[in-house]
Amino acid sequence: MACCQTNPDNNKIQPILRIKKIPLYLWLLVLSFILHFDQQNAGTLTFKEIVKLFLIFTILALFILGSSFIYFRNAGKAFFFSFLILLIEFYAPPFQDTLRSVPLIRNLASYAVFIPLLFIILCYSIYRLKKAAGIRPDVIFFLNCLFGVFTVLSTIQILSRGKNATYPGKILYSERSSAPAKLPNIYLLIADEYAGNDQLEIMFGFKNDRLPSELKKRGFHWIRYSRSNYNFTPFSMASIFQMDYLKEIKPNSSETSQRYIAFNYINNNELAKILKS
Repeated sequence: MACCQTNPDNNKIQPILRIKKIPLYLWLLVLSFILHFDQQNAGTLTFKEIVKLFLIFTILALFILGSSFIYFRNAGKAFFFSFLILLIEFYAPPFQDTLRSVPLIRNLASYAVFIPLLFIILCYSIYRLKKAAGIRPDVIFFLNCLFGVFTVLSTIQILSRGKNATYPGKILYSERSSAPAKLPNIYLLIADEYAGNDQLEIMFGFKNDRLPSELKKRGFHWIRYSRSNYNFTPFSMASIFQMDYLKEIKPNSSETSQRYIAFNYINNNELAKILKS
């Protein structure tokens, strides 16, 4: 009587076959984006904040996934379309900035071109997904591996910072808590990525007069025609707190090492030293 024997090699192949079929790339996209954001911004997130953001984006992904499944009636298509939506949400803005930095294709970065282009890509993706029989296993496997590698690399970079890494605001907060109570508070309001009054009125027909008038009533100083010297908020903050130009910062730079320089200035700046003296 012949016995059925299991080939040991088949057991080794099973995990690989599962990776080819299970769309892990959607959750790996969310996790890799959060870790990459933390790594790019010199550890601005705590572990609790990373978990919180992952849960928030997971809920968002599940909502998009459920809506996509109702339309496509196919789990694989729903996962891929949800992945595409989040990919655009996470990486369209930095991709747009990249287009602006290339002279030959700079016009593609204008909102009049970029937004319709994204809309066309989404519509075409819906059309192709609707016609397709499903998502091929090799595509699932490729995306799983790609964003798995991104997640691992970001994790390694975060861990390599070591225990002595300084975080933005760490020193400033400790200094503020020990300041004498008799000194008045100083409030610096930075409306990050908030367009100026002229741009809002010219491009959107919106008059933003109420904001500066209300701030003036409360004793704030409003700079009417202010312009930024830098392309990244921490660079501007570091320059303000240092009360000087940042000679180490390259023009239009987005390098992580340049951001670390800015965060170090924010944590140890000349303005705080003057206020403490």
